[in-house]
This record gives sequence, structure tokens and C-alpha cells, in this order.
Amino acid sequence: MLSGGDAWHTVEITEAGVPSVKFTDGANGVRNENIVASCFPSPVAVASSFDENAAFSLGSTIADECRHFGMDILLAPSMNIKRTPLCGRNFGYYSEDPVVSGKTAAAFVNGVQSKGVGACLKHFAAYNKENQRMTYDSTVDNAALREIYLKGFEIAVKASRPTCVMTSYNFCNSVHASENAEFITDILRGEWGFDGVVVSDWGGVSDRVSALKAGLDLEMPLSPYGIEKIRRAFARGEITEEEIDTSCERVAALARKFKGTIKPCDFEKSKEVALDVALKSRRGRKVVEKYLLGYLYMAMFGTFNGDITLEDEVAKSPFFTGIMNDMPLRALCNLTLGKFGDDDLENVIDILNGKKKI
Repeated sequence: MLSGGDAWHTVEITEAGVPSVKFTDGANGVRNENIVASCFPSPVAVASSFDENAAFSLGSTIADECRHFGMDILLAPSMNIKRTPLCGRNFGYYSEDPVVSGKTAAAFVNGVQSKGVGACLKHFAAYNKENQRMTYDSTVDNAALREIYLKGFEIAVKASRPTCVMTSYNFCNSVHASENAEFITDILRGEWGFDGVVVSDWGGVSDRVSALKAGLDLEMPLSPYGIEKIRRAFARGEITEEEIDTSCERVAALARKFKGTIKPCDFEKSKEVALDVALKSRRGRKVVEKYLLGYLYMAMFGTFNGDITLEDEVAKSPFFTGIMNDMPLRALCNLTLGKFGDDDLENVIDILNGKKKI
């Protein structure tokens, strides 16, 4: 039970009443072999809406498609921080802001699990690039870990109680993610109260015995080599029966709870939800642009008397910190409008006064 049954399934133990459950990828829709599922807006677009209801709706709708295709656990959301634009999986991550990432992920997980499908937060933790992803070491001090790289996971775990958390491929401060007892046992379980299954990324276990002792329950996919290492370690007394039983019980509880039946879904509804989330993403971006333009106006003239009417809760208390307070006016205009010259000042004023639309 501590290893997959094949590429996507857990092991079935008939005599113990433990069914096999099936995992599926899905940053922006169900992905598995030989199926054609809906393609939804990517996670970065979802986060750009600043709308937790949109994230919940998206999660719920993807869960409907999971059940349609016979999937039990959705390997999403991915919520690593966008530390560099060179990361090949940035489209699948929410934000460079851990609070935005955490709250969006929590809403998405709650949407998925409201339909009886399990959700899996990933990749835990400090995993922010794809180049040499199996071997690189993220060297991060404790303050940055707590305030940036772990904060989003903390928010999501506490607000949504996800079924699984997936470890990442990398090392962090010279400890492999799958063997990091501080992350898995002390912080994730001890401090945040996570009581679900910790699962490896596919092929992401370096030492199966060390990983089990650190708190990693399930290695995916099927790994005969990992199973044999556990057997030998147990025979030598390096692993206790209690450690094995604890992880087996977690995997069994997951399988019993989330094994579902196939239920046809409404693909027309999927299209409607995809369009709705895309439109909310565009509106969220426009909210940010309008407030940047308002800041520009104040920087130019010291006051702002224009009328920007916005209903979004997130837009009612804008603030700027750090470089935004000191950035030269022309650079701010370049950031906001893409280009700015002397002839564009009138356009900025017209936009702020409602005479032109962004």
C-alpha cells in the first residue's frame, strides 16, 4: 500500500476493504490517457481574477469531469511561487504572492472536494524552476521560507483540509523534499494540523526508507525497488511496524473516502464556467490597471478627483509599497501602459476621467 499499483492507481486490498483509487493530473482540466476533457483557464488566469468564488466554481466543475472519467484524486492545485519568469511551469502556478496563492488554492480545493473528489496541493516545497529539477538545492533562510515559500501552503492547508500534499523533486537546504521531516512531520502535520496523505511526485523519491521515516506515506508510481527497500529495512529493525501501519492507515482512509462511481457531467456547463473565469480574470487585471493609473495621476498632480467606480472588494483598499513609491514617473507609465511619451499624458488623463476606456 505504500507504493502505487501502477502508473496512476493505488493498490487494492480486497480482504481489508480497501479499494484502488485513480489519480489524474489537472492544472487546468482533467489530463489522463485516452480522454478528451475541457480545457479551462490556467491557474495564473484564475488568480488574476482575485475571485475566490471563481476558483471554487472552477474546482467544482473540474471535479465533475473527474467523476465523468472515473478519476478519484485530482493532482492539483500547483501553488509554488513564481520566483523567476524562466520557470517552465509558471502557467500552472497562481502567483508571486503567497497570500493570493494560498487563498486561491484553498477555494479551488474546497470546490473540488465539495463533489467528493480528492485534491492534492503541490509541490512541497521551495520548488520554483524546472531546470535540473531532480537535483537542484534551494538554499532559503527560515524567514523567507515561512513568509514566502511555505505561507501559501499553510493558508491552503488550514482553510481547505486537502486530501493530499505532494512533495517536490528538489532539495531544500541540502535535504531532499521527500525526506524532509521538518517540512512533512513538524510543520505540515505538527503545526498546521494536516491529517491526509503525503504523496511523492512521480519518480520523486530518493531514499524510500528515509522518506517513510520522514512522514511520506505513498510513493508514486509503482516502485518494486522501493517496496523491497522497506521490507529489508523492517527486517533489520530500521523501520517500526507502527511507522508502516500509520502510513498504510492514511492511504486506506483516503481510498475508502474518495473511491467514487462514474457520473456523467454537463460539458456545456464546463464551457460556461471556463468563459466566466476567463472574463473575471480579465476584469481583475483591469482593476489593477485602473489603480495604477490612479497612482500615476496622483504622482503627476498630487491629487486625484477622477471617478473610478469598482465593486470588487479587493479593489477598495489599494496600496503601494517598496519600489512603487519611488519609481520614476515615466517608468511607471511604461509598466502600466506598455509605452509612454510626452503625447500620452493627455490619454492618461482622459482614461482617468472616464473619457476613454483602457
